[in-house]
Amino acid sequence: MSLVPIERFLYEIRPAKDLPPGKAYHLIEREGELIGWFAEGHLSELCCEQLNAFHAEFFNQMMWLQNWDPEIDRLRPPDDLPTGVAEARYVFVTEEAMPRGRTCNPVEAEREFIWQIRDGEMSEQARQELNAYLEILIGRGLFVQQKP
Repeated sequence: MSLVPIERFLYEIRPAKDLPPGKAYHLIEREGELIGWFAEGHLSELCCEQLNAFHAEFFNQMMWLQNWDPEIDRLRPPDDLPTGVAEARYVFVTEEAMPRGRTCNPVEAEREFIWQIRDGEMSEQARQELNAYLEILIGRGLFVQQKP
């Protein structure tokens, strides 16, 4: 595998018919590119915009890199990859806990990245599905944190 910069990251809100049946979130991953689709009603437009702005900043600063190998199934990586490399997850917080005017707030520490999402901005189903992807991609080292 080789470390590559993320050249394109985008969250989009799409009609439910564009996603696999019953899914609130679907990830499309290619070398240097991540696109996350949320089914309509599972993420607010404002939160989508703010998440995209934050992610653009992180990836422009090359704080996270993609550990790419086109031969492996990204959602079912080989058992010989490490586990517990880092932790990333989305959590819900109250409006009072958020900086004013924000629907999302990144909290980063060494080997950990937490996205705080204001209550009501994302569905529980989407949060769980997104966290399941993160557990694989970040927990297994398919995305790695790099200090600027």
